[in-house]
Amino acid sequence: MKSETASIFPGTRWTLIARLQGSPTETALRAWDDVCRAYWKPVHAYIRRHLNGQDDVDDLGQEFFCMLIRENLLKEVDAAHGKLRAWMLMLLKRFLYDAWTRTQTKKRGGHLMRVSLEEEEVPARHLQEGPDDSVLFDRQWAFTLIERVFARLREEHQNPTRRRTFEALLPLLLSTPPGMVREVAQQQGMEEGTVKVALHRLRHRFGTCLREEVATTVDSADQIEEELRHLLKVIGTAS
Repeated sequence: MKSETASIFPGTRWTLIARLQGSPTETALRAWDDVCRAYWKPVHAYIRRHLNGQDDVDDLGQEFFCMLIRENLLKEVDAAHGKLRAWMLMLLKRFLYDAWTRTQTKKRGGHLMRVSLEEEEVPARHLQEGPDDSVLFDRQWAFTLIERVFARLREEHQNPTRRRTFEALLPLLLSTPPGMVREVAQQQGMEEGTVKVALHRLRHRFGTCLREEVATTVDSADQIEEELRHLLKVIGTAS
């Protein structure tokens, strides 16, 4: 896959979906690459939770994305279906159920035997979404968005002097403990007022980039603030 800083803002996710729904051109392959990078961590975290510590999480994650590409499972998806991450979660739940079914079939001694829901008690976690399942998926997805924003900000601070200031201010981006502005000013040889101005500008830029990133995942501009509130809420539940 491409580096984290490559193609940070490739256009809306729905635009990406439209690009990958055609023939397997280079453009479609790049679109698939971006989708896989954007959803790898949420998918990986969800699988890890449902495997209860088993060691084939990475293999199943790779298999899931290979299945998406091989069977072109997003070919009929459009914005009318709702949020893309909800659609991805539904596909992932089906995939995990199918994987569980294959495992049970092998245990019965036959690869061609179909497992009936009436004959076999399927773990509820593979069929029903628990109260924390969508929150877990959305939370990891939100962290992925923030990581993409951080990657973009780092790209914008390539100058060595700007990079040092940026790295010093980064821990203060979301909250500023008492005395930290003074400490950063002393470390960087800057006036406190200058640090405050730089921090204000960085926070403003962070907010702008985060909104731009969220905008790539929704169908209309009026959904951006709603989506931001939801993501901040699910991140807050992690504390």
